[in-house]
Amino acid sequence: MRISFKTAAGWLLKLTVLALAVTLMVRFLKNPISYAGIVNLVMLAGVWIVIGAWLGHRAAGWLGERAGRMYWPADQVVPPPPYFLIELYLRRGDLALALAEYEKILRYHPMELPAHQGRLEMLAALNQAPAKIEKAYLRSLRVMTLDDDRATLRRCYERIKRLEAAKKVLA
Repeated sequence: MRISFKTAAGWLLKLTVLALAVTLMVRFLKNPISYAGIVNLVMLAGVWIVIGAWLGHRAAGWLGERAGRMYWPADQVVPPPPYFLIELYLRRGDLALALAEYEKILRYHPMELPAHQGRLEMLAALNQAPAKIEKAYLRSLRVMTLDDDRATLRRCYERIKRLEAAKKVLA
């Protein structure tokens, strides 16, 4: 059951007025500290605690949602790279789909070093032209900014070039 903020505030106001009315009636009695007065105060405190906790929970949720949007906007959240799909395609032997997944990862995560390496390895495994592999390597080098990542990518490309040269010698 959903209760609106306006309805809850109205209940709180009505119960407060009722409790104040009972308190004023008890004050006009000869014994102001009576059983009815104590029951009235306990009822008033209980109403404030229950409704206040409910309203506080709603207000905290509302404020938390606004703060969450401010620090982590929903339209700017990028999911992590789906490497599990690539592993599935490699197990099935579908290298073209694995290459397509690497391309998708690089579209959303351009600084992802394993995706750059995987793309180069998939191009080599699919027996693409060395010029196409080199073009992909140079495109990856332009994107990578860290020297360590560039060195790792360079080693990967040199290894692929050596394997391509060995294939030509054996053929």
